Amino acid sequence: MPTDALIASSYRLAGDRPNPYRAFAGDAIFRVSVGPGDPQDLPEDLDRVPVRRDHGGHADGGYQVSGRGFICLFYGGTGSSWLLNTLGTSPELVIPAYEPLEWMHWDADDATKQAWVDVALDVPDYADERAVASWKAELRASPQFVDFDPKPFRVAGFKMTPEAVSDVDSLLSTVDARDGKLLAIGRRDRVKHALSLYRAHEADKHQFHGQGLLPPTRVKRRLFSKWLRYSRRVHNALTAFTEVGRRLGPGQQLTIDYEDFVTDGGKIVTIDRVARFLGVDPGSMRWSTYRKATPDDLATAVENYAELERWLRRRRLKRILVD
Repeated sequence: MPTDALIASSYRLAGDRPNPYRAFAGDAIFRVSVGPGDPQDLPEDLDRVPVRRDHGGHADGGYQVSGRGFICLFYGGTGSSWLLNTLGTSPELVIPAYEPLEWMHWDADDATKQAWVDVALDVPDYADERAVASWKAELRASPQFVDFDPKPFRVAGFKMTPEAVSDVDSLLSTVDARDGKLLAIGRRDRVKHALSLYRAHEADKHQFHGQGLLPPTRVKRRLFSKWLRYSRRVHNALTAFTEVGRRLGPGQQLTIDYEDFVTDGGKIVTIDRVARFLGVDPGSMRWSTYRKATPDDLATAVENYAELERWLRRRRLKRILVD
């Protein structure tokens, strides 16, 4: 918008009129553009601007920062376990449950899971022992709940697949109402993703063994086709979820890819980016001990690589050699 039009469209925010903007801004600093004739509308002191975290029921009725919750949206084989384990080493952040909503962990209806999410994202003030105890008691409804030692946390989160709940609109409304954040992790390369899934599920070669890179695997084409289809399906589901999530406010959603943090340098950059997004200090974290089990070079990960390459090329998947 041209400057003259911007100034002409500005108006004075007096009395209670800034309040809706404060409520929308959540924990972030908000700003209002004003014309040169309205300098008195600019805050003289940013400390006067309250933040919207009053749903914790503070006795004094004032605004206090008690914390913020986040959801990590993922699908298997994207490095989400490594990332959440790393984030969980921060003294400012807790992971009260890793995959609390998945059907294989909790046989509960959608409404029950949605109510659990509402509690999880309403992060209490760590110094309020009674509030923290009550929060934990409600979170125990999920069998995935993991108790944690007291520490001065301000942020809490968990991870879920796009299919863990059926009512996505309701979930995102809860995220928005609780000033929460949505961190999505995907993977760009479908072939390498399918191979990681194949080795994990068909050959029992995965990071949870803690042995690092494991020997190559002989790949059966029919089974590999199944995992290729699965890789496309879960990635499309995550993409559709994040598209709906665009309705969240600025700074409430971040999408990263597995390929962003495969290397040590990528890990440093990605952890810094994610930590800043969540509002915690990246320097206080220790990297997870989980180690990549499938080599990134497909020729060293697949015994019958030449055969698989020819088959994939016939299927027009020519990005097999992408490094």
